[in-house]
Amino acid sequence: MPTPKDILGHISGGRVLDVATGNGGFIHFLLASLKDYTEIIGVDNNERAAAAFAGTFKENPNIHFQRMDAAQLDFDDSSFDLVCISNSLHHLDPEPVLREMKRVLRPGGWLLVSEMYCDGQTETQMTHVLLHHW
Repeated sequence: MPTPKDILGHISGGRVLDVATGNGGFIHFLLASLKDYTEIIGVDNNERAAAAFAGTFKENPNIHFQRMDAAQLDFDDSSFDLVCISNSLHHLDPEPVLREMKRVLRPGGWLLVSEMYCDGQTETQMTHVLLHHW
């Protein structure tokens, strides 16, 4: 089975946008998996996420947090090389969020969606889902 590094390790992330970033947990995955990047911006509408995010990435000047609505991203068209969302789309209205993600993604860029699924899960996976819903 391929590892995340096997799948993403050839991608130069360039300018990266992590939508609905929360405390930036998925950014750790990106840092461990991508070939490289120039800047990562995490956006979230949750005010409490900003403090946790800032504490986590205070040593990295190329990783930033901005508070904004995922359905109304305050970025120019085609301004990111990689746009991603992880384990958050099911909390949002997916159509406007995906439309905005596509709008800010440059032509030929990478769109990365990591989301939970419910078919054929192991007991461990189902426990994760049940805890998440609780």
